[in-house]
Order: sequence, then structure tokens, then C-alpha cells
Amino acid sequence: MSAFHRQHRPMHSTRLLHYFECNDHAGELAGATARVSLENPVCGDHLVLTAIIEGGSIRAIRYLARGCVAAIGTAAALCHCLEGGTLGQARQLTREHLLAEVGGLESASLHAAALALEARDRLLAEASVHL
Repeated sequence: MSAFHRQHRPMHSTRLLHYFECNDHAGELAGATARVSLENPVCGDHLVLTAIIEGGSIRAIRYLARGCVAAIGTAAALCHCLEGGTLGQARQLTREHLLAEVGGLESASLHAAALALEARDRLLAEASVHL
């Protein structure tokens, strides 16, 4: 790789940009059985997750996000990974899996994965209260 390309490589992967542009899971679910809202007080990113959880499975999940490209793209990827899976599978999704799903994040954007996973953890905790 040339010095020019090292200095001018894209900040975001094509996978992250795909999720950022894709709105398959964007919005809020009417009739959601679990809902969480989190904000990163340092950067101001805000994430809302709503889900329909039945029989120990995540039947549907949606997000509303305000913030940087990484926060929005990572929220979309999280929903893609969780929808249709069990609560146990959702708990097993690691930071490394999420980062691989979005094609990696620059160190300055790692807060986006932390916000998404914290929202997942709170959503699962809320879901377990209602089971």
C-alpha cells in the first residue's frame, strides 16, 4: 500500500456504510414487548431499540439512532444479527462479532459498538423481566 493510500484510506468500511444506508431495521415497533433508550453522554449518540420477543426468541427488532455513521451503522448491524435468533444467541454476540459484521471500526468510533451492545444488554434485561 502506498503512503498516499495509507494516509487517505476510507474512514469507514463498505460493510459499515452498507448498514448505515440500509433501513431494513430502522424505526420503532408498534406492540414492542421490550424498549430501551440510551445516550452516550460524551459524544451525544442516542439509540433506541424496540423488540417483539416471544417464546425466548427475538421475532422483530428495530432501532432509532441519532449520531455518527458508526453509531447508526452499528445499530443496524446489531438488529440484523439479533432478529430471528434466541435470547441466548443474542447474549452470545460479542464485541468482536459485531465489529466483524461491520467490517471493523476505527478506534475513534469504537464507542458505537459499546453503545449498541449496552443497548442489547438492557433490552435483554428488560425482556427477562417480562418473561
